[in-house]
Amino acid sequence: MTTDLPLAAVQMHERTQVRIMIRDRVVAEYAAQMAAGAVFPPITVFLDEAGTYYLADGFHRFLAAQRNEQFTIAADVHQGTRLDALWFALGANRTHGQRLSKQDKSHAVKLALEAWPERMQRDIAAQVGCSTSLVSKVVMDSVNAISGLRGRALVAHLKREAIRERVLAGEQSITIAKDLHAHADMIAEVRRELGVSTTDYSRAGTQARRDRMRQLAAEGHTSRQIAAELGLTEHRVRAYLRKQRIAVPGDVVTHGTRHLEFHAHHGAHRGRTRRIWPPARISSTSPR
Repeated sequence: MTTDLPLAAVQMHERTQVRIMIRDRVVAEYAAQMAAGAVFPPITVFLDEAGTYYLADGFHRFLAAQRNEQFTIAADVHQGTRLDALWFALGANRTHGQRLSKQDKSHAVKLALEAWPERMQRDIAAQVGCSTSLVSKVVMDSVNAISGLRGRALVAHLKREAIRERVLAGEQSITIAKDLHAHADMIAEVRRELGVSTTDYSRAGTQARRDRMRQLAAEGHTSRQIAAELGLTEHRVRAYLRKQRIAVPGDVVTHGTRHLEFHAHHGAHRGRTRRIWPPARISSTSPR
């Protein structure tokens, strides 16, 4: 949808600006052309559920309009979060406008890796319009910058940073858990660190939380999913469900499936490696 938006309503978020810096020369050129009557393409913004417009494409055009003290600007409006705006911004200048420099692309890749650490490098490269070797270089530079972290510790650090990013973007815990394959306990801990815990410890809040647990369990959600939805630890959710004798069919189905897969796999493995022992003795009269 294209509409005229007040400039004051559009948020220029630093985490959706994929260029390493704004080029003032380009802003000045655009401002002069706008003042002379030139019509530019609409900027692109993403509107989230809270009513915030995140600028995704057209930073130089937006700043040129501001410089000319315009009140409104033409904008293509999409529904989505700040992260949707970032993903769009990563590929916005592949075919038009001011092309991204090598430094811009490196900055764009870094933003993408921070927001989506588990995305394939080739997907990020395709969106930014760069080589996979550049993505790999940015990954290695980021790893080297985190001194002392290796292996699982490094993976956990990167995942926590991705969770922080999404929590600050206002995403629900259950969505974060699904997208990042993150444990509910880690998400709850990050929320507490940021002071944005969604848990209401009042009597009414506690009762509402218990009612929600029953509802989610009846709908077939697992204990881990319930914990992510409510911002609680999985251990705490399991303890309460056991105490209240609330059945969780989702846990039974999940664990039962894993049990069957385990025995099917190991049964097949035993079948492939079966051998007869001890070997039969060779009779002295047997042909040699």
